Amino acid sequence: MVLNGGTLNGRRILGPDAIRFMTSNLTGDFTAGFAPGQGYGLGWGVTRDIKGAFRLSSVGSFGHGGAWRTYGWVDPAKDMFTILLMQRTNDGGDIADEINAFLAMSTAAIL
Repeated sequence: MVLNGGTLNGRRILGPDAIRFMTSNLTGDFTAGFAPGQGYGLGWGVTRDIKGAFRLSSVGSFGHGGAWRTYGWVDPAKDMFTILLMQRTNDGGDIADEINAFLAMSTAAIL
């Protein structure tokens, strides 16, 4: 629904202004989010720089993580979304390299 600009199955759920507010970096250069290159919109981490983020993401992609290293993110530039579910304790380590290796392998398999 968010990837489709606020519509789902032809029905408007959220207005375009709400989507823009949710998915825009509202924190500027302030350190925020799970990775150094991430800012925050309303409820979503927004990629402003690929450094420290999932390297296959585009600037402007957005998402959120949860307990046990679950992640969901949307990449409007690539017209795709990803849901990644893992069972791993939150030990504070950066796992971007592991996720990038997984995504590269998955992308290669799809192509």
